[in-house]
Amino acid sequence: MSAKARRWAKILLLVTAAVAIAVAVALQKIDMMDGLAGIAALFLTLLGFVTSPRQRPVSTADLCERLRTELESVLNRDAQVRGLLRPELLPVRLLDRKGRDAWRGAGGPVWTASEFQRHAAGLVTGAAPGRMIVYGPPSSGKSTMALMMALGLLSEGYVPLLLKGSSWDPERDSFADWFDTEVSSVLGPAYEYKGNLYEMLGPKAHIVVMIDDFEALAAHAEQAVKRLERDALHSRPLILFARSGTIDPSVLPARYTVRTLAPPKPDLLRKHLRQLVGRSAADGRWRPVLHRINRRQDDDVTALLSTPLFLGLARQVCDDLGSGLDPGELVTLVDEHGRASAEERLLNEHVTMAISTAPYPGLRLRLDTPRGHRWLRNLAAMLRQRKDRRMAWWELHTAIPPAVPTFATALVLSPAYQLALVMPLGLTRGLAIGLAAGVIMGLLRGVTLDARSVVIAGLTATAGVLGIGLFTLSPAQAAGDAVELGTAFTLTLACRPLLIRRHVLRLPLPGGRGRNVAGRVVATGAVALVACGSALACVVADGLGAEHVLGGGFQPVLVSMATGVGIATMAGRMMAVDLSAPPVPCRLAPRLRGLLGSLLPYLLKAFPPVVLIGVMAGLTGIWRVDGAAYGVQIMIVFGLVLGVPIALVVGTVNWLTQPLPSEPAASARTIRRGDRWAALGCVAAVALVAAAGIMVLRGPGQSLIKTVEDQSGGFSVQPWQGVLFGLTLGVVLASLHTAWPAVTVGQLWLAARGKLPWRTVTFLEELHTRRLLRRTGPYYQFTHDRLADVLDTGKRASSE
Repeated sequence: MSAKARRWAKILLLVTAAVAIAVAVALQKIDMMDGLAGIAALFLTLLGFVTSPRQRPVSTADLCERLRTELESVLNRDAQVRGLLRPELLPVRLLDRKGRDAWRGAGGPVWTASEFQRHAAGLVTGAAPGRMIVYGPPSSGKSTMALMMALGLLSEGYVPLLLKGSSWDPERDSFADWFDTEVSSVLGPAYEYKGNLYEMLGPKAHIVVMIDDFEALAAHAEQAVKRLERDALHSRPLILFARSGTIDPSVLPARYTVRTLAPPKPDLLRKHLRQLVGRSAADGRWRPVLHRINRRQDDDVTALLSTPLFLGLARQVCDDLGSGLDPGELVTLVDEHGRASAEERLLNEHVTMAISTAPYPGLRLRLDTPRGHRWLRNLAAMLRQRKDRRMAWWELHTAIPPAVPTFATALVLSPAYQLALVMPLGLTRGLAIGLAAGVIMGLLRGVTLDARSVVIAGLTATAGVLGIGLFTLSPAQAAGDAVELGTAFTLTLACRPLLIRRHVLRLPLPGGRGRNVAGRVVATGAVALVACGSALACVVADGLGAEHVLGGGFQPVLVSMATGVGIATMAGRMMAVDLSAPPVPCRLAPRLRGLLGSLLPYLLKAFPPVVLIGVMAGLTGIWRVDGAAYGVQIMIVFGLVLGVPIALVVGTVNWLTQPLPSEPAASARTIRRGDRWAALGCVAAVALVAAAGIMVLRGPGQSLIKTVEDQSGGFSVQPWQGVLFGLTLGVVLASLHTAWPAVTVGQLWLAARGKLPWRTVTFLEELHTRRLLRRTGPYYQFTHDRLADVLDTGKRASSE
């Protein structure tokens, strides 16, 4: 558990303990007072688990030595896996701002690993501590350059901290805070120190901060550079690595040194290959390649091997006698089928080597199995279907059929109906369909429904209501509720495009004319359609022998269904900016605009729909029970005692949750963790507030519900049933503000079908570690554009 997680856990435990004790005292449960010591002991024990141990003081020298030792292990293991410790490497070509060679006479055409490391480290050690950015086009070896520079600095006594910029959100986190978190995530929680680890390391220049994948911050580059200028010590070297064309050099101060990786010149490539194949160990296998290179023609073979990626793959594959490919066959393949076929063959071998478990013993997922191959093909198919060929974890809903999330919404009607069965007259079936309609609004964002999906979900919802009703009511009454709620649920699904419509709808009229109808009018008409259809279905069902325990008939059902669906529609349209857009994760950050002007508008928006539930229930109770006292108590109890606290929760959630920007900067894990906690927090907060309100009604507020209990006959709600509020109203809030509920449904379906593993983010992260995917913030795409085509076309069947 990270330091931030422990801090939030401690706050949550302390607040929960205070609320539990306060409720016990408020309810005057004298017999519970004896157990307060036990409650306090329990929370103190839990607090001990999340409290960080007292850290012993450590000197800067000792801390740096520990860092060097662990960095040496981590960096050398990474270099070994990438094959960068062999003695024959292609020299790197660097250009300055003006496009001139920055390295002149940097050695012969073949570098050993130590030479590469020394030259790369010289960019830092050869001048006063400064700041530099190294650009590189795709497959140019930018990450290789960063790793070799770190190893070279390490061998010269420096402490190079190679971090991934894709995990930083400069809009929210300072550089020092992100540095602490990133170092502890790479090297372990032992480096979580009270205070600032970055400053603890001291101002000396032997600490070198290197940030790879800086292109992930392209949308926030200006803010990131400002953070670096303000927070990062200028007495330490700072090296950034970014893809060419992603970070505008104009956002960098003039003192930044700019270097750009460039493809090797043809003459250097020829000399490099001549020296390689001239060795006796080659046994003449590379002679066909050398013969082609000696022609000094820019043909396809030369072009293929001029790219560091394909040159490295060719050497690795052709030197492996078990691959079945030698350099002569590679030349023949290029001549007969073109450069694209050779690239495809090398990429296939690259995938085979990358998914092998031998070089990656610490990874969690095995990919060298038929199931792993299937995961890769399915991911490739998903990415190929996307316009930009990249995907974030919250976009999984695009890969599942609409029937899956629609079926999930039907399951929510069951706890909503269970809640309705213990509510007093007035808060019954209308409340159930309203809560289900709210889930429909949120969980189906970005989903286009078809008739099959609507029918499947409608039948599921009807069967769920019937099954629960048979345990409590007579068969005739259970059938009546199933018809009422099942029909209303199905019609709400079918009318969802009209309920969420905000734009004008043009209705055609005879004679080629048309009439514009406002979106609010369209939504109101859709609510009326749902209510009328449900009422008519109930009238028909009553004629066939069904019964309604709280009174049937066209008018009562019409009012009940219209109230539930109408309030849910109003609440959904007020809380979400665009209910037709796909779900995106949220981030928890208060909107601060003055002392009173920030939270107040969100509370004012939350009160009407929540309190209106109690008011409408009271009016319905007056109408059905014919008692003003009964209706007033319903309004007081469910409009104020429960409605106001829940409205406070809803308003606070609306204030805290903000949608991510179009190009978020944080890593996928960071965004997913925050979105998941926000969703679970919505459910837990509503459940706790509802349970506390019910406990008050069962204790000091017993007199408030006396008339309701006497005349309702069915009011039996208990504090533990606050969980039902969380599973209904809490899920509504979570689905409207976060992407986690919708993504969870998609992950369950994809995992059940074997299309992707359940731990999707872990799967994507491991593909990044295996150098099959690259990250741009929370988005993933294949390291080479053709990898998706190679994996998706099924041409790897022979290797399976």
